[in-house]
Amino acid sequence: MASVSKKQINLIVAVVAVVIFGTWDFFIVPARQKSQVYRGTIAETYKKRKWWRGADDPFGGSKYRNYTYYWRIECDHGDDVAAEVPFHQWKDGEEGLPVKKVKGQRWPLIDTREAAEARQDRQKALDFVFGK
Repeated sequence: MASVSKKQINLIVAVVAVVIFGTWDFFIVPARQKSQVYRGTIAETYKKRKWWRGADDPFGGSKYRNYTYYWRIECDHGDDVAAEVPFHQWKDGEEGLPVKKVKGQRWPLIDTREAAEARQDRQKALDFVFGK
């Protein structure tokens, strides 16, 4: 049986680390987010600059891509949750709005009648465009 050199072991460890690091954001985080369930109110909305985004786009591109957007939610059961949400949803969130997180969905939804009607209208428009 051939022995494995230290260089080969280091290479294998590096490859395994890269695979784990690379799959974390694409598979593990979404799976964890989809399994959460909670209700609460938005206590704070904030954004953090993405560290890998350098200077702003000199040609005036989409600035929203340079940030990660969050809602800090005070849950009904007493915990605080920092939920990462997409920009199109984050901009509609205001402090004091009720939100709910349903199992199987990645992000919490604003839990008001107006927001539910807007989601239904958006879904009807998509169904019409794509022929469902």
